[in-house]
Amino acid sequence: MKKTTLFGIVFSLMGLGVNAQSFVSTNPENKNVLIEEYTGIKCGWCPAGHKIAHEIDSTYPGDVVQVNIHTGTYATPTSSNHPDFRTEFGASYASLAGVSSFPQAAINRHEFTGGKMAMSRSLWNQYSSQILAQPSYVNIAAQSTVDLTSRKITVNVEAYYTGNSPVSTNKLNVFLLQSNIAEYQNGSSKNPADVLSNGDYNHKHMLRHAITGLWGDEITTTTSGSFISKTYTYDVPCELNGVDYDLQNLEVIVFIAEDNAEVITANKSTMSFISMQPGQQIVDLGVTSNTTVADLCVESIIPEVTVSNTGNMAVDSFDVSYTMNGATVTETINSLLNPNSSITHQFSSVSTIPGINTLSYNVSVGNYFSFVDTICPNNYDASSFNVVLPSNNGVNITEDFDAYTLGEVDVNGIIISNPDNQRLYVVDQSLSSNVNWDLGGFGNSSSSLRFDMYSWALNSVASITLEKVDLTNTQNPTIDFSYATTGVSSGSTEFNYGQFKVYVSSDCGVSWDVLFDKTGAALQTADVVEYVSGVGGRFYPQANEWKAESLSLSAYQTEQEVIIKFEGLINNGGNSLYLDDIKLSGSTSSSIEDNLNSYLKLYPNPASEILNINLKELDLKELYIMDVIGNIVDVLFVEGKNIQYDVSNYEPGIYLISSSGQKLDILSKLIVY
Repeated sequence: MKKTTLFGIVFSLMGLGVNAQSFVSTNPENKNVLIEEYTGIKCGWCPAGHKIAHEIDSTYPGDVVQVNIHTGTYATPTSSNHPDFRTEFGASYASLAGVSSFPQAAINRHEFTGGKMAMSRSLWNQYSSQILAQPSYVNIAAQSTVDLTSRKITVNVEAYYTGNSPVSTNKLNVFLLQSNIAEYQNGSSKNPADVLSNGDYNHKHMLRHAITGLWGDEITTTTSGSFISKTYTYDVPCELNGVDYDLQNLEVIVFIAEDNAEVITANKSTMSFISMQPGQQIVDLGVTSNTTVADLCVESIIPEVTVSNTGNMAVDSFDVSYTMNGATVTETINSLLNPNSSITHQFSSVSTIPGINTLSYNVSVGNYFSFVDTICPNNYDASSFNVVLPSNNGVNITEDFDAYTLGEVDVNGIIISNPDNQRLYVVDQSLSSNVNWDLGGFGNSSSSLRFDMYSWALNSVASITLEKVDLTNTQNPTIDFSYATTGVSSGSTEFNYGQFKVYVSSDCGVSWDVLFDKTGAALQTADVVEYVSGVGGRFYPQANEWKAESLSLSAYQTEQEVIIKFEGLINNGGNSLYLDDIKLSGSTSSSIEDNLNSYLKLYPNPASEILNINLKELDLKELYIMDVIGNIVDVLFVEGKNIQYDVSNYEPGIYLISSSGQKLDILSKLIVY
């Protein structure tokens, strides 16, 4: 945000001379109403709220100010087709108001009932009428100008105190709104007047920015006769969260509040527009990325773009730039670009970084006075791509997610690909008051990674990719993991399940082989959860509701660049899937396991009751049973070459047998079911 207070003047009005220079009324007036409606694109009854707020505005023209604030679960996109209308301010305003359902609204941020500002739509008209009947000790007005060339908006605000404020400090707030945004809205039929011919919904009075910051600009002189004059400027960006700013559909509202809460009065600003200066010509340049990323192991790329002239005027100079992981490179192109033509430009090679790489491009007419590009959404193009960590020659990869807290997605050595922005993150028991047990694999640890397919939009896909490993000197490599999931029933015989896949690639992600693919009852590790109205049906696994898997990678033990990917997807609904205890391991020619493999034999393996251990000629006095994290579960004192060991009391899962109680000295792996 760029906020500049150009001047602030406080003085008492004296006669008509000063009054003639101002545009705010100096006569005592009643309060105007500010309706802050909390809404969202997925809220089926929110359009009914929009309709009610509009009717109140129409009933009291000039005395009502509407603001639609998109925030909360219903405003969070769950599909690539959903717009993101949220702002950095909405959640704070909703928290202040005590919003508990949608739609709700705060009327002048006044606490009418129950100690909360937020109220259901059936009360908006009643309480708006009450506010309008109350006298205001201050009047406020604003005049705004939008420069279509520079995209700068200037807001001149005046306030006049016709009485004394009961508090010493007031807050002046300037909100930037936007109307006539054609996009998706659930329940749009409840407000048919705003349904467009193509089926989109006409979103109006949407909060886009708080020019004076979250809680406004302080006014410390609040006595009768005080006159306040302030000017704010803001450089309007091209878009916010992928939603374009349309300069000619902007609105500005202003209001004065007692601290952060009670709003005394509000008003709409007048709007005027400044077009081009003499000698300037409108052009329209657009940029499209041509950059190709060959695979997940690429160490550098050559940024390349196509710049197109879609206007009617030739351009002979322009700037093109790219930003890669926060660093920007700009180059000037001095070449004639005629209307309806394009040019391709390559930059110098740039290094990638392990993990997610963000890349964006921009084209502009820079400081060339004669050209003005007023259509800016096509001036940008952006994308991201993943790069895995360099080869792990030590072979072993272990991840139990216990180093991370609830909600984290930045896991060392793991790339998360989540194009539809679905819920995929580390969880522990603190995610729900209904859970008082550990959510790690088999209850042995605190955390796991959750693919929360219970809340995913249909046909969504998300995955995690491990770092690259070199298996050229590896024998018997495996990928082990634990998972827990089930279906959800709505009371019918139809159960909804997600799908879980494990892939391996030996060519850096150019192609993938499927190692594991399960759905439905084959994937289920626990009883189906029945959906209960008001409670839901989300699955939280108990210790005995996990399953361990061990997948052989022997077919890839001569490959230098091996990558494993875990993928969750849903087709017609699903429940939460938890992943934990990931371990990619194998033996090298110098490892203890390779030297001793022929001497140690376990059968049956997997086992559920009695495990037979044959040591043959190995001379050991102790064997250590460890979990996958490395905790010692039991110690066996060796007497003879053949041992019978009861594992019936063990929790299902993967265990390791060590010669020393150290993970470096693993002799074999045991699976208990």
